[in-house]
Amino acid sequence: HNFEEGHWYAIRVRVEEEGIAVTIDDEQVVDLKIAGKKLGLRQGVIELCAPLGFAAWQTESEARGLRWRSLVD
Repeated sequence: HNFEEGHWYAIRVRVEEEGIAVTIDDEQVVDLKIAGKKLGLRQGVIELCAPLGFAAWQTESEARGLRWRSLVD
């Protein structure tokens, strides 16, 4: 995905037992079925982001207005 410098993007990540979905400015860019699969991180400094984090590769990034909620009642 290409990102325009100076533009703030609305990114939504939804993680459920069955899958992971990501939208950027209301465009779905990820719809990954994960049921029965084991997920992990590659080795290295990216592991510092676990269990929840943000990473940018060869660029600068900022985050604002972060919100999260549990989908479990």
